[in-house]
Amino acid sequence: MDLAHRWIDRNLTRTELIMALLLLSVMIGFFSHHMYLVFGKVEKLMIDRTVLNINSALHLEASVAIMKRDGGSLQKLELINPMDLMKNSIGLEDFIDDQKEKNVLLAKNNIVITPSNYGGIVVDDSDPNLEPGHWYFDQDDYLLFYILNYSEFFTSGLDGPPRIRYKVEMNFIDQDNDDVFDPSVDKLNSIKLNAVDEFEWSF
Repeated sequence: MDLAHRWIDRNLTRTELIMALLLLSVMIGFFSHHMYLVFGKVEKLMIDRTVLNINSALHLEASVAIMKRDGGSLQKLELINPMDLMKNSIGLEDFIDDQKEKNVLLAKNNIVITPSNYGGIVVDDSDPNLEPGHWYFDQDDYLLFYILNYSEFFTSGLDGPPRIRYKVEMNFIDQDNDDVFDPSVDKLNSIKLNAVDEFEWSF
């Protein structure tokens, strides 16, 4: 017991103090690395979930347009702000007789609302004054993009703030070779939000 008291009461030598500070620095560095790793993974998950929700909304909008043989509405989906789809709702006047088509329309009521971190419409996705952790829509280039809050484990070839840019793209078999989707002739393979640039997560 006396030995413990003597150890507690004595002053640290300069070497011991340096070693203690070094150990503390290592522990802080390890904790910071782990903390940013967790935050980065959570942010990636939130981005992926938003893209998934938008793609679900795009698929439903496309399904309804195909049922109505409305090729014009399908073409417009490539030019709209995808966040606008997150506000859509269906009314009784939209229902039709076929039960299968009714089920598709009813499913549209499950679309989630616009994310709270949607910052609105801008004209330049590389603007350094835009707030990190938010989605924006570039109305000039029809790009939906997200500016990262935690980019320690993210790499991209883009200049400016670390961000991921997406664009709505329609893939279809053009049976009549006119470069325009016609639901009565062509076959739609997919319509979804695709990443425009290459990027990588390093965790």
